[in-house]
Amino acid sequence: MGIGSDLMVKQAEEEHEEALYNEIILDAAIRIVVNEDSRKAAMDAAREFVQAQHDAIRQSEYDDVSNTIHFWNKSLNGIPMPKGKQESQVKAIARELKEQFPR
Repeated sequence: MGIGSDLMVKQAEEEHEEALYNEIILDAAIRIVVNEDSRKAAMDAAREFVQAQHDAIRQSEYDDVSNTIHFWNKSLNGIPMPKGKQESQVKAIARELKEQFPR
């Protein structure tokens, strides 16, 4: 690969890592609001959860209906984003988690 190709691969990897980190942060924030988990417990659970989702995707253990993934293992479908006031809480907690648990 040329230098340009190497840079594009590195950039894609960094973007993937950032997206993965954001998935974990959002899932943890939802767990804190909905389940009242501690921040540490929520981050640990979110890391495991997101990893399990990605493992299921690699194993093709899901259906794609109308551009929405439905995992065969229903527990991997996750906790829906709360609406209203709780949604605002999730977003605020997600910002705080990024500071508390940097990438």
